[in-house]
Order: sequence, then C-alpha cells, then structure tokens
Amino acid sequence: MENENLTQTEKDEKYLKENFSFINPLKGTVTSRFGVRTPTDIVSANHGGIDIGANIGTAITASMEGSVTLVSSEGDYGIHLCIENQNITTLYGHCNKIYVHEGDYIKQGDVIAEVGETGRATGPHLHFEIRVDDRKINPENILSFE
Repeated sequence: MENENLTQTEKDEKYLKENFSFINPLKGTVTSRFGVRTPTDIVSANHGGIDIGANIGTAITASMEGSVTLVSSEGDYGIHLCIENQNITTLYGHCNKIYVHEGDYIKQGDVIAEVGETGRATGPHLHFEIRVDDRKINPENILSFE
C-alpha cells in the first residue's frame, strides 16, 4: 500500500536503494545534471545521466557488481561500457580506454576504464547512467556527489 502514491521513478529509486549497493564511479565535479537542459549541436535536450568532470586518464571504478554486457565505440557515448546486475544497468560513457571485456564479471570498485573525451563530448568527463528495466534514473538520487 505504501508504494501506491509513488511515481514509477520514485518506485525505481526505492527499489535500487533497498536492493542494490552503489558507489561513486569517479571522484570529480558533476558538470551536467540529469534531466532537461539547453540543447546545442553536441548537447542533448534531455540528459539521461550525469557528467562527472575529470582529467583524461583518471580511473573509473565499477559503481556496482555485475556482468559486462557491452563494450562499444559506436554512437554518441563514444567508447563506453555497460554493467548489468539483474534488471539494473550502469553505463559509463566517453571513456579513453576500457580495461574489461564483454562477459567479464566485475566486482564493485574494480577499475574498469579511464576518463576520456570520445563521442559527442564537450570535454573530458564520465557520462554515468543508472537504469532500471531500461528506465533512466537520476544517479544523484542514489549516490552522493560533491
């Protein structure tokens, strides 16, 4: 009954907090937040994750444990990867290098990649997403960023 008045997003956030453990994938400043923003030729109107600014080559760690289901250099995310655990996916975009391979099982905190500026990027940063059944969730509602 207590979930009846919650939006789908609120239900997803509650589900994540109660059933999964996440850590910040990178120490840095959030340079672009989740949601609506002013679009440009490079920047999309609706941001499905957050951007965390850092120098090229800075280590990126796995926010959660799971299996690497995608390593790709196709599309706007540039060099990117996805880690899945049950129905949860974390995406790490615009990487310079990726250290893991599809099918690898990753533990939370493992170094998986390094910050880059690949794809449609305005500077070096990590684009980080959390998805529940492919619904994008604001990472700042799950983790604390400085």
